[in-house]
Amino acid sequence: MERSDDKNRYGRLIHVMEEADRWFYVLIGLAFVYLAGATFFHAWMTFWNAAVARPTEAIMVLINEMLLILIILELLGTIIHYLKVRAIRLEQFFYIGMIACIRRILAAGSHHSFSGAVDEGPFRQYLLDIGINSVVIVLLAVSLFFFTQQRREGGVQGLASPPHPEKPLASAR
Repeated sequence: MERSDDKNRYGRLIHVMEEADRWFYVLIGLAFVYLAGATFFHAWMTFWNAAVARPTEAIMVLINEMLLILIILELLGTIIHYLKVRAIRLEQFFYIGMIACIRRILAAGSHHSFSGAVDEGPFRQYLLDIGINSVVIVLLAVSLFFFTQQRREGGVQGLASPPHPEKPLASAR
């Protein structure tokens, strides 16, 4: 009889922890929505304030900020997907990694262009940075290709399988 009470107690505790888990995902998702909106507003305000004096630099900064917003939105998409089906999609992280590398390449190129430095040391560092990020983009793209091929063939489910594949989270109670 005591085992049954422990099972019920742990079952209630597990249910409370699962609800807390969901609410933290919701709160983090709302924070991402706020961050994306605030970054979007700030990026455009910065662009309009700098566009007249330094238009090329203002455009590069705006593109950099928009790529950051895309990263935030991909993370938000991961949270939304998790809340719907209780599984994390690995594809989102390939996209986030590629966007982050593209963002870094653009930032390094922008910095190098506007710094006016012609020294060999900084130029080598710039080339190394561009090269490494380019290789990472290619590796992520190839990995994404093979991952999606494997998924199409039915061999990969994602990082975490949902506890009840036939029931989405909203109806699983």
